[in-house]
Amino acid sequence: MRSLLLLALLYCLCGCRQDQPQLTAPAYDTPGGDTTAIRIAQEVMEAMGSQSAWDQVETISWTFFGRRKHHWNKQTGDITIQTIADSSRIAMTLGDSTSVQVSIGDSVVTDPAALQDYYRRGTSIWINDSYWLVMPYKLLDPGVTLTYEGDTLLADDGVADLLRLTFDDVGDTPQNAYMVTVPRDTKLISQWDFYRSAQDTTANFSTPWKDYKKYGDILLSGDRGRARLDDIAVTMLDR
Repeated sequence: MRSLLLLALLYCLCGCRQDQPQLTAPAYDTPGGDTTAIRIAQEVMEAMGSQSAWDQVETISWTFFGRRKHHWNKQTGDITIQTIADSSRIAMTLGDSTSVQVSIGDSVVTDPAALQDYYRRGTSIWINDSYWLVMPYKLLDPGVTLTYEGDTLLADDGVADLLRLTFDDVGDTPQNAYMVTVPRDTKLISQWDFYRSAQDTTANFSTPWKDYKKYGDILLSGDRGRARLDDIAVTMLDR
């Protein structure tokens, strides 16, 4: 339980809140950074199912660290967030502050100022919680700068490439940075290291990315070591 609370606390600190909602697919040549880093990020995308498969995702559902249940329509931007502890529910459309509907147990929130607060809160929660799940698909987003930081030897004697992510004036905390570990044999990110400031030389925390499984036509990882993303479900658009 202590470990889960520690990771939940990282919500308030973590750069997972970087990315503002983006409902359309970025082109591969949009991010800044060096060509080696961008090539590796492209290989990650292919290993995860491909940009085309990601574009065809209709909905994603998951439970975040046993605390919140999400249902996200990736095509429309509609999201529903249910907080397990207090039975609150936020339903809204990303980018439309007039769309928010909130209930807490059997009570419906109607105060306009409170609804706007819930809209901001819901957007921030979604940015954070979705980044813990779909970060590998967002390496190539506009506003992300990728830098190749060399390679490292893994515990199993394999070799992995290291990519550094910094951000150009996007999201809530653009001062954050990440290092992601990309094993050369699988091209599936196996760890991320979080830096509260891009100038920091020591990571504030590191977690693994394990237990990749196929959902629809894409891969997702739910194991973050001391906590999990559970109840993952994906639907794809009809082709």
